[in-house]
Parts: sequence; structure tokens; C-alpha cells
Amino acid sequence: MAGAGLLAGKINLPGSSSVDAAATDPVIAAAGDIACDPAMAAFNGGLGNPTSCREEYTSNLLVNGGFNAVLSLGDNQYYCGGYQAFLQSYDPSWGV
Repeated sequence: MAGAGLLAGKINLPGSSSVDAAATDPVIAAAGDIACDPAMAAFNGGLGNPTSCREEYTSNLLVNGGFNAVLSLGDNQYYCGGYQAFLQSYDPSWGV
């Protein structure tokens, strides 16, 4: 979603001017690479750090964005992708 954004009822599309969003149109956001392995030092109990494992920051950004929905675009949890690691990493910030 690099280059796209939402500002005061206007949708900014990459390579174009902004267009008015109808008041009834749902507005969604998308995010990928949103959680990392809980065994990583940068995981920091799910809080991450300023440069890595920013799942809490990203979650808060989107939760507070007023979107109707958020689409998860894969890589929801890294390294092994096991269910328990997924719960430990994804659940605290994004929920299952």
C-alpha cells in the first residue's frame, strides 16, 4: 500500500489525484508482514522495537484508523508458522 492513504474523506491513489469517497462507501486497509516469531529478541513480548517486529505499532495504527475492515495479506507470523507460535505472535496485537 505504499503511496496510498486516506485523508479526511478523500482516497489518495498512487499516480492519481485524490477522489471523494462516498459517505456510505466502506473503507478498508491492508497490511502484510504483520507479526514475527516470538522467539526473536526483537519480538519483545509482542511490542517489537523501533526497527523490527512492529506488529503492535501496525495493529494500533490500523485499529485507530477508523477503517471498516483490515485485510491481512499473508506472512501473518514468521519462522515456523506453527499454531502455538502463531497464537503467541499474532494474537496479542491482532487477535485470532
